[in-house]
Amino acid sequence: LRASLVKSFTDTMQGPRPADEDIAALLAFLKTLDYPPAIASAETSGGEEAIQRGQLLFASDRTACTNCHDGPGYSGKSIHNVGLGMPGDAYEGFNPPALRGVSRKTRWLHNGRARSLEELLSRHHGPEKVSGMPPLTKEELHDLLAFLKSI
Repeated sequence: LRASLVKSFTDTMQGPRPADEDIAALLAFLKTLDYPPAIASAETSGGEEAIQRGQLLFASDRTACTNCHDGPGYSGKSIHNVGLGMPGDAYEGFNPPALRGVSRKTRWLHNGRARSLEELLSRHHGPEKVSGMPPLTKEELHDLLAFLKSI
């Protein structure tokens, strides 16, 4: 995490290298933070069974979600070229966003073009685009949405 912070300050924000004590203070602060609570519970997101099926689907080769969104925050450490670049961009890819609390967002993808999780998974970022598998069925979409709303 220390190296990521330094990289963010120097590369992403194109600033000077922060002092070691500033990085230590920022790391100490970040460790005090918790993930935001999920908006949906099992009762409001389709039931515990739907959440469990969605979690299995999320971790499957069919959706390939965990290729980019893994670990406790459902984020990743790699940079991925997701085809959203523009000529002249300083970087050729994006860090995957953490998915904890994803149902609290109002726009998705790096350019905000998806206006709902359902649109995101059915039009822009479904298995046919991510893993080369067929699109999600209605039931799979329901279950995956239930899982995402529960984290």
